[in-house]
Amino acid sequence: MLFLLISMAGAMVSSFMRQWGLCPPNHNSRRVSSFVRQHVEIPAQPIKLDVGFCIGQAWKYTIANFGQIFLFGLCYFAVSIVISGVLSGIALAVDGPPQTIPIEGGQSLTLNTRGPMTTVTSLIEQIVSIFLTLGAVRYGHRLLNGEKPPISDLFSQGDKLLSGIGASILYFLMVIVGLLLLIIPGIIVALRFGLFQQAIVEKQLGAIDALKYSWNLTRENGLSLFCLYFLCFLIVIAGILAILVGLLWALPTVWLAGLIAFRYLHCGTSCVEIRP
Repeated sequence: MLFLLISMAGAMVSSFMRQWGLCPPNHNSRRVSSFVRQHVEIPAQPIKLDVGFCIGQAWKYTIANFGQIFLFGLCYFAVSIVISGVLSGIALAVDGPPQTIPIEGGQSLTLNTRGPMTTVTSLIEQIVSIFLTLGAVRYGHRLLNGEKPPISDLFSQGDKLLSGIGASILYFLMVIVGLLLLIIPGIIVALRFGLFQQAIVEKQLGAIDALKYSWNLTRENGLSLFCLYFLCFLIVIAGILAILVGLLWALPTVWLAGLIAFRYLHCGTSCVEIRP
C-alpha cells in the first residue's frame, strides 16, 4: 500500500510541475490509445446510441478476453480490499472502537461516531478508488483497441488523478443538487455528465473540460443512456441470481458496455472493432 500511495503522490507532483512549466513533459513515456490518435471528436450531429450493440459487443469482448479480464478484475478488487482493510485498521487503532452506551432492559446502543482518523482514511480510500478507476478505464479502452494491455495499466493514470478528484467532487455536488430538485434533474445530470472519467483518460482533459465534454457528447441521448444503465443493472441482478458465479461475466460486460458507449457516441460502429 505504501508503494501505491508513494506512486500516486509522485505522479500528482509531476503533473502539477508540468502544468506550471516547472519541468518538460516526457513525450516518450506518454501513452495514447489509437482511439485518441484518430482525433475523433464530438460529432456535429448527435449519434443515436445503439444500446443493443453496446451490450452485445461488450458480451463478445468479455467472452473473447475472459481470462485476461478476470486477472485484471482480480487484481483490481484485491488491491481495493487490501487498502480498505489496512486503512480501516489504522482508523480503528487511532480512533478506537465505536462507543457503546447501556440502556434499559440490558440492551446497549452503539454510537458509530467518526473520529478524525476515520475521516482521513475514508478520504484516502476514495482517492485510491478514483485512481484505480481511471486505470481501469485506460485498460479497458486499450482492450477495445485490440491490444493486450498489461495489468500495470491499473496504476498508470496517476498524472490524471488531480483532474479525476476535481471532476468527481463537482459531479457529486451536481448530482446531489439535482436530486434535491425533485430527483429527475439529478438523474439527468448523472447520465449526461457520467462519462467524465473516460474524457479525462482518453481525451486528456482537465476536470471542468471533461464534464463539459461528457455533457456535449451525450446530448439527445439521455434516454438511451438510461436504458443502457437499466439493462446493465438487470444483467448484474441476473449474475447475482446465477449463484453469484454469473457476476464473473456480468460485471465485465457492464463495464465494457459503458466504454463502448463512449466510443459509439463519437462515430458509431466505426470507433469499435466489431466482434462477430
